Amino acid sequence: MPYRYRCYDCRAEQPEAGDRASAEVFRDRHRRWVHGGLAPDDEEIERVPAGERGHDERYVSSSAALLLLGVLAVVSLAARVLGH
Repeated sequence: MPYRYRCYDCRAEQPEAGDRASAEVFRDRHRRWVHGGLAPDDEEIERVPAGERGHDERYVSSSAALLLLGVLAVVSLAARVLGH
C-alpha cells in the first residue's frame, strides 16, 4: 500500500512512497532540514487511495493507444477490401 507524507504547516508533500517506512524517512528528513529537527503541528503520513495515484497512472499508456490505432486501421482496411 503506497503512503505519502504531508506537512500542512509549510505545504510540503512527498511524492508517493512504496511503503510507510519510506514515508517516515522522508518525514524525518523534512523535519531536520526544514523545521530544525522539530515536529510541525500539522503533519501526517497517509495512505494513498487507489483513485489518487501518481499522475503517470491516470492516463492510458502509449502502447495501448498505438495498439488501438493499429486495430482500427486493420478494421478500416478490411472494410474497404470487402467493399463496405
